[in-house]
Amino acid sequence: MSNNKMWGEVSHHFVTYFQWSLQCCIDTAFLAFWVFIQWLFGEWVIKPYQLTGIDSWVPSVIQIIFAIGTIIPICLYFYRDIRIMFIRTNKKIQEEINAENINHDNKK
Repeated sequence: MSNNKMWGEVSHHFVTYFQWSLQCCIDTAFLAFWVFIQWLFGEWVIKPYQLTGIDSWVPSVIQIIFAIGTIIPICLYFYRDIRIMFIRTNKKIQEEINAENINHDNKK
């Protein structure tokens, strides 16, 4: 293996891991922002009004519906990014297997 090919492969791995790390950081930032918004809603919308009886349930139910409605897209992005990582990894594994089979067949 030549040095250029080796460094090309190393740089490709570095770029791949950097992309994965960046995707994970972005997804985690979205999740942290979601948690912050939920906390903000609870502290600034629900707590200050000191509601009692059935009135105290309405903001809580709205918060739960809002939380579920906003966490679903975040979970979908997590799923998409993880699925892309697995697909790319599987593709690389298949390329290596195919290259090994070609090398093995050529030696016969």
